[in-house]
Amino acid sequence: MSNKHRISEINAKNIFTEFIDKPDRNKIVSIEGSYGSGKSTTKEELKKLLSNADDKNGHYILVDYRALQYEEVSQITSQLYIQIAKKMHSCCNKHILSAASVLKRENVSASYITGGFGVLALLVTIAIAAMKYFLEILGWSNSVLFIILIMAFFVVFLMRDRLVANFAGMLPRYTHVDLLRNDLCKVDFDGATFILLIDEIDRLNGITLKLLLDEILILHEILKERDIDHIVLLFHNIDITKQLLESCKIPDVTFYLQKYSQDSFKILKPDLLHNLHKEIFDYKPSVSIISNNHSPANGIFANEYGYGLGMPSSNILMCIANNLRSFRDLDRFVGYLSSNLHSIADVIHNHGEPEHDIQQILDVLITEMFFAFRYDKKLSQVLDGQD
Repeated sequence: MSNKHRISEINAKNIFTEFIDKPDRNKIVSIEGSYGSGKSTTKEELKKLLSNADDKNGHYILVDYRALQYEEVSQITSQLYIQIAKKMHSCCNKHILSAASVLKRENVSASYITGGFGVLALLVTIAIAAMKYFLEILGWSNSVLFIILIMAFFVVFLMRDRLVANFAGMLPRYTHVDLLRNDLCKVDFDGATFILLIDEIDRLNGITLKLLLDEILILHEILKERDIDHIVLLFHNIDITKQLLESCKIPDVTFYLQKYSQDSFKILKPDLLHNLHKEIFDYKPSVSIISNNHSPANGIFANEYGYGLGMPSSNILMCIANNLRSFRDLDRFVGYLSSNLHSIADVIHNHGEPEHDIQQILDVLITEMFFAFRYDKKLSQVLDGQD
């Protein structure tokens, strides 16, 4: 197991112990970490941990909601209930949650029940029937009747939004909150803990993020009222989340977010130096890059001159690790190194005679390669001193 996964496994165990494996877990918890710190990997490790715990002595209803897949305003909250409905066993809750999803999508001007062409067609039909009836009583000709009907149609068409709004306002409205609060069955939740994992909220726009946070809070309050054991875990970069909410003109974002999370957990800072050293040291090429009669040596900077596994010095690796942004960045850099093994071999072959300082050559080489990687320079030009 890589160092990256070991840290994520530790984070997952800490989250499970601190928030899930407790009797007072009914809360929203903010799982915070910078981009590339391992939030998604921690989430996957937590799902494995919950699966193992479920098989032994617990029972969890786990919903993993990746918000970025439903980033549109019309989908971000309605799809949340669809994903929860998929995890329900009883037909009762499946239908209730699906109905809640429909009600979340519904609005005055475009809905399943009151919107658009349905209401417009109804109003036009009523208008035509009424005018035809009264005009026949007056004995007017069909041509006059046709002209008036055309004019009436255009009047209704131009005023369609206001007519639809007024008509919809007269209908009884049953909100998704009323539906969930009054009708949500507890049969699926008896002896079980409902766990909602929400990821990628810091990749939404400000308006969509606020809508989702509001809906999470509503769902949390309803589950609490219904005495349903639950916990909601939000995986995000708190600084980015605050910036997105500030774009919605919220005056005090820190105070605002206190209502949306009752606790928080900081993802452990990744040990990039250890992982960088391990990735370079443990690399195994499939073929020998330097032509000799020996089998391929381990390590990206291995050499053929009897110096064992070549490694840049710890100070140089520390400087590089400090300038890597995340585990993803580290993986890309190691991939960049491994894709340029021929260039590395040429440098070692041309300058790596026993009388030369191999350590200094490796330190300069990896520094130049990191410069080329970070600033998207051509490696050949950097190694030749052209950049």
